[in-house]
Amino acid sequence: MTIHIGLLRAVNLAGHNKIGMADLRELLAALGMQDVRSLLQSGNVVFRSDGHNAAPHRQ
Repeated sequence: MTIHIGLLRAVNLAGHNKIGMADLRELLAALGMQDVRSLLQSGNVVFRSDGHNAAPHRQ
């Protein structure tokens, strides 16, 4: 399995675009990522995946 990082821009800045880190971890786990960890309240995450579901995404 490969270790990936997710760097989410403009998450939890000055009270805008708020998302709980527990919710973010649960979402990524539901998408098939494993061992999901978040860094503080930054929106940055580290997770493992077999590569099947870990293709870069933008929205």
